[in-house]
Amino acid sequence: MMMIDTARDGHSTGNDVRQMFDEQAYHRSNMGKTSTQRIVLSCVLLLLLLPTTAIGEEEPAWKSNGIDPSTWTDGPLVEDTPMQ
Repeated sequence: MMMIDTARDGHSTGNDVRQMFDEQAYHRSNMGKTSTQRIVLSCVLLLLLLPTTAIGEEEPAWKSNGIDPSTWTDGPLVEDTPMQ
């Protein structure tokens, strides 16, 4: 990299370029930390929400209803067929 000192002309100096690269590196490292923090936070929230959604009633109410076929009044109609 070529360092040019042209501060008298109003252009950036070599130190400004070095500072710019340092700032970019700093922001890249902070963005990496932020993304890591987001991933960790997402995993923690997921793990906290999992037990509450997985725990439910032991047996749903609809499973405990009994069916008594002798009380049925409707059903298939018997037709006269040669198969009987």
